[in-house]
Amino acid sequence: MTTSTTIDHLSLANLARDEVRANPYPLYRVLRENEPVRWDEPLGCWVLTRYADISALLQDRRMSVQRFKRLRQEAGGRDPAVDELLDLVTHMMNYVDPPNHTRLRNLTNRAFTPKVLETLRGKIQNTVDELIDGALAEGFLDLVEGYAYPLTTIMIGSILGIPREHWLQLKKWEDDLSGFLGRVDHGPEEMRTAAASVRGYFAYFQRVVEERRRNPGDDLLTNLIEATEEEGRLTEFELFSTCQLFMMAGHAAASHLVSNGLLSLMRHPDQLHLLRANPGLTRHAVEEAARWDSSAQVVERIATEDVVIDGRTIAAGDTLRLVLGAAHRDPERFPDPDRLDIQRPNHRALLFGGGPHTCIGALLALMEGEVAFETLLRRIPEFTLGIRIEELEWLPTHSLHGVRTLPIFFCPQQVD
Repeated sequence: MTTSTTIDHLSLANLARDEVRANPYPLYRVLRENEPVRWDEPLGCWVLTRYADISALLQDRRMSVQRFKRLRQEAGGRDPAVDELLDLVTHMMNYVDPPNHTRLRNLTNRAFTPKVLETLRGKIQNTVDELIDGALAEGFLDLVEGYAYPLTTIMIGSILGIPREHWLQLKKWEDDLSGFLGRVDHGPEEMRTAAASVRGYFAYFQRVVEERRRNPGDDLLTNLIEATEEEGRLTEFELFSTCQLFMMAGHAAASHLVSNGLLSLMRHPDQLHLLRANPGLTRHAVEEAARWDSSAQVVERIATEDVVIDGRTIAAGDTLRLVLGAAHRDPERFPDPDRLDIQRPNHRALLFGGGPHTCIGALLALMEGEVAFETLLRRIPEFTLGIRIEELEWLPTHSLHGVRTLPIFFCPQQVD
């Protein structure tokens, strides 16, 4: 996709192409410059690409997040397994509107306050050090499978209280569901695969919940179980949906925030050198790298009433796809947006959303990224990327952006 592509041929459906998914920003730029509020005929939705529009809509109460409610109405009754899948996602907190969203969020907020999260910094540091320790003798580390993924899974698993030996199976189920949720189109095969994993996940959590009721712990899962026993607080189905959401969201987007960020730095050696020399810039580097190549690319909303944007009337019931990746490269908000600049002031990127549905785990993800960046660059001061950029395999999803593997090589003698 190049800037010479005519607007009549543009669609987010192009994200199904490997070369576009690897670098969607030229496509986004043409959309933003030519028709920032565009009806996408192939996908049957509005596509918005300007920062100001997207930022405002994320906080607009006329926008609903119940993106799967319509799919449930259209696909419901054909396959019991698919019905179970759609029932799950329509009860997930990030796909529920107020007042139910407010009720669910209030039950989980206490596990993600800045005070509580700061107590986890030491565990994050210990986990990162253990992962690096395990790689030193080999002189090799996969920054996805051996670093970002286990770090984020260990942390959210610890917060929920999920036994570590179960995480490998959970990952398979979560990957299947992420593959379904992360697409802007939903084929029958993806739905059936995700449905099978949902059945496995529900059966697993039924066993875990029964055991935790017998033996309560000091964790979020115990708190959620207690909430189901208070009338009007949390249903059993909402309990399972919330657990699924946290296990998936707590590692999928967060792990790719870490790995995408480190890849972005490797693609900009001057910024990597600057960060090595100035570790005090680490938090800025995490936020800027996440802006430059966000793990969250597209979010969806449904208009609940007519809305006029840039002279275009979006009718009640229409679907809007808000392209966060395009907003993050909007020169009206970020001067020289295609340049990675870890000293860039006033980030205000939208990778964690906005308004009432701002990601509840945003502070945890940023803390994980900060510790992961600082520790890797301190303990492995010199490393090389073990794969060519053009050979990287990007996830086959539209809204979640990340690579499957990111190997680095280093000399063990250089490591403290």
